[in-house]
Formats: sequence, structure tokens, C-alpha cells
Amino acid sequence: MARLGKAFGMKTIGVNRSGKPVESIDHLYDLDHLLVAIPGADYIVSVLPSTDETKGLLQKEHFKAMKESAVFVNIGRGDLINDEVLIDALDAGELSHAILDVFDREPLGKGHPFWRMENVTVTPHLSSKSGEYLPRTFAIFEKNMREYLRAGKDFTNVIDLSRGY
Repeated sequence: MARLGKAFGMKTIGVNRSGKPVESIDHLYDLDHLLVAIPGADYIVSVLPSTDETKGLLQKEHFKAMKESAVFVNIGRGDLINDEVLIDALDAGELSHAILDVFDREPLGKGHPFWRMENVTVTPHLSSKSGEYLPRTFAIFEKNMREYLRAGKDFTNVIDLSRGY
């Protein structure tokens, strides 16, 4: 996301566990300083995985810290936020819009308020979909299978069970 933002001349702010530099991020904060990072953002884009650390991470105070003109985009996992917290923040004008590709409960129920809210865009959980998704996935699988068959250890996209992804 940051790389694409930079292509459009955006200043990019990031938040991660360590605060260590990441390519295409102009300024990086560690997770403990999330509330410091949020007020400077025009767009808050979450690509976070679902872990014990991220479930319910965004609370009322995070939305109160956003610019009223901010747009929140969630293409990570739906359990990052309680729906009611986001609905209340949108109703209170604490941010201008939410673009939601993921939800705590999927599929999103027919009667859910998000469907009726003019300041919410609902997308069908396809933010990662592209013509390159399957070819890239198969290339990683093939590389890892070759590595496994030769008893190697140089795998791509290794899951770290202690981190939860």
C-alpha cells in the first residue's frame, strides 16, 4: 500500500510492532504509539492479521483521534474493531468515511447498518484479488515444495506460530 501511495506523491506513515524502518514508509511508529500516528493521517489503511494483539485493537479513542476528514479502510481482518464502535464514530462525524472489505462476521448480514450508511462503502472481501494472485501463490508453493524435497530451510512466507501469522 505504501509503495502505491508513494507513486501518487503521498507522505506515508506506518505503524508496526517494532518501529523498524520499512521500504516506502516515510515515518514509522511502533504499535505503542498508534495514537500518536493517527491524527496525521488522511487515510488509515489496516492490513493487519487477526491475532490476540490485534483483535479489538481500534477503540473509541482511536477514532476520536482521527481527522474529521479521514477515511478508514480495512482490508486486513474484521475483528480489528467492534462494529458498534465504528458505527458510533461515523455517526458522530469523527471520520468522514469507511471502506470495509472485511467484517467481524462474514458474510455481512442483510440487516446490518453498514449497508444503509452513506459514509460506508462495503466491498465483497476481494481486496487481495488480482490476476497475479494465483500465479504468485503457485510460484511460492513450488519453491517451497522444492526446498522441502531437498530438506532445505529457505522457505518463503513461513508462519511464525508465536506471532499468529
